[in-house]
Amino acid sequence: MAIKGLAQAMKNLDAINRRAVPRAAATTL
Repeated sequence: MAIKGLAQAMKNLDAINRRAVPRAAATTL
């Protein structure tokens, strides 16, 4: 259960990073 929750949290974090990275890259350019 704990491992399943951790995997879900990591998946959510990955999704957030994928959305945030292009935005961050656009601001630096």
